[in-house]
Amino acid sequence: MKSDNWPLRVKHILKTELKRRRINYSDLADKLAAIGIEENEKNLAKKISRGSFKAVFFVQCLTAIGCESLQLISGEGPLSAPRPRTETQPTRQVTLVWARKVA
Repeated sequence: MKSDNWPLRVKHILKTELKRRRINYSDLADKLAAIGIEENEKNLAKKISRGSFKAVFFVQCLTAIGCESLQLISGEGPLSAPRPRTETQPTRQVTLVWARKVA
């Protein structure tokens, strides 16, 4: 992937997870506050719109909304626009899983 727009991909992944759970930025701010992360709705909208946030913020948001794993499939879904595949282009799949710390 030479010139793919990585910030756009990451933004789409997060926005897809928010939409899937019907969570708006105000709700996200509340959920982040519940885990000790202070962000307001306006700042969240700006940060997510840019798509150039840190991995820590990305995982904090996913944790706050209850997302414990993501499945990323190259060439499909929120990663990018669908691309035609040929038999010489295998699908690459990555599953990211994290667990909450149990006290």
